[in-house]
Amino acid sequence: MLRSLTRLGAALALAGLLLPQDAVSAPVPKREIAPLPASKTALVPFEVTPFPYRGEVPDKNRPFLDVADGERHGHSTVRGGTYWEDQTYSDQRVLLHIPKGFDPRRPALMVVFFHGNEATLERDVRNRQAVPRQITESGLNVVLVAPQFAVNALDSSAGRFWEPGVFAQFLREAGDRLAQLYGDGRARLEILFETPRPLDEWSCQVIDDATQLAAMILELERATGRLMNGARRQADGAAPLIGSRSAS
Repeated sequence: MLRSLTRLGAALALAGLLLPQDAVSAPVPKREIAPLPASKTALVPFEVTPFPYRGEVPDKNRPFLDVADGERHGHSTVRGGTYWEDQTYSDQRVLLHIPKGFDPRRPALMVVFFHGNEATLERDVRNRQAVPRQITESGLNVVLVAPQFAVNALDSSAGRFWEPGVFAQFLREAGDRLAQLYGDGRARLEILFETPRPLDEWSCQVIDDATQLAAMILELERATGRLMNGARRQADGAAPLIGSRSAS
């Protein structure tokens, strides 16, 4: 499993999440915001996604959709030949997962998972790699956001994520969609990047094993001064985090 994840180029970006203070202190008309009693997973259509993309390929001075066949438009690649927009670059769904026990009142992390080549969200990220299950079994106060890039293709193009500001818009929409999935608008998740870098310079890093992911989470927590309860015990890779050899 570890080798297959690395070969597919699974990547992560981490962002801090906090519940707004006024939501915590405001009167509760219906019920108290509490840890989620059961995990929630959904494939949700987004407005801001990597594809469709009608711009240019960075540093290539050519349009991304550089092949036409009547009304159809496609993208030519070295490894996979021509991929057509309607089949490969039109899926605007995002896989969202909130694990059982997630508590929006506590400091949390968003795990943004970039799938690899020849992958789909249902078949690979959700079912084969079981990333939502791994998130739940980690025991961490985190949520999962996995956008669909090229569908089942040998293509790592970033699409609209190449454009300045788009990834930031995507994260903000993810916060809103996660709140809807959680089921309580008072729990809207605010994106708080705790680094001096602009949002669009936030890098993605290939994860080699569970220990490395746990170390990344711990490092971000140390930087913000908010170490989440129980996170330290994940540093030895005991829980089946993303990339773990114990994952199915």
